[in-house]
Amino acid sequence: MAVSGFRTRQGHVPHDVKFIGDLAGSYLLSSRESYESDQARVFGCRARSLTVQMAVLAAPVAGAVGETLALKLDDIGLIKASVARITSDGFAADLHVPEKDIAAMAARIDWLKQRRVHAIADRRLAKRWQPRNPRSLMIVGDRRDVPCFIIDLSTSGAALSADTMPQMGQPVVVGGVIGRVVRRLEAGFAIQFLTPLAADQVETLVAPMPEGKRDALYHALAMAETSGGEAPAA
Repeated sequence: MAVSGFRTRQGHVPHDVKFIGDLAGSYLLSSRESYESDQARVFGCRARSLTVQMAVLAAPVAGAVGETLALKLDDIGLIKASVARITSDGFAADLHVPEKDIAAMAARIDWLKQRRVHAIADRRLAKRWQPRNPRSLMIVGDRRDVPCFIIDLSTSGAALSADTMPQMGQPVVVGGVIGRVVRRLEAGFAIQFLTPLAADQVETLVAPMPEGKRDALYHALAMAETSGGEAPAA
């Protein structure tokens, strides 16, 4: 697989051009090409920085150093890559861009830089947005604490990626908020919060909760499972 779909004028963009920012994407690790029904196969991610040689990714599952993966980034396309090193919130990937595509990718990265400078969106006006910190902790029905990646948020729900795939309708806790799985996605699943949240509180509420609140979250989740209705967020 190679970078594709470039239509931008390349000019004389240096090949060491670097984009620093948030670029949404997804990836498939080679170890997950065969998987069980309750395991996630494709994961959501966010590139924190990008060059034609490397991407530093916030991601829910890192894989092993040297493992190959297929990486798909918004406005870039599909790229072959391999895990170069593990980081605190994901991993860095070496990109295997064919020589003939390097100039086009450099031009696209430069275009992303220019777009970021001239169009910085106000997240408060967006119906859905990417949280500042995409890493959180999810609780599923058997009291498992599962690290998760928040693809995007709204006041009424979230798109999540994790190393598990809950069933449709199943209640889960993300951070300190309870929701139900309402849709499967290519790189995860979407939940609808049982109660809509204020826009200026969502990111705080879906962040990992302190250890002291775990019992309250387990209890609220059990209530949601047995009642099929609303349960209070912890």
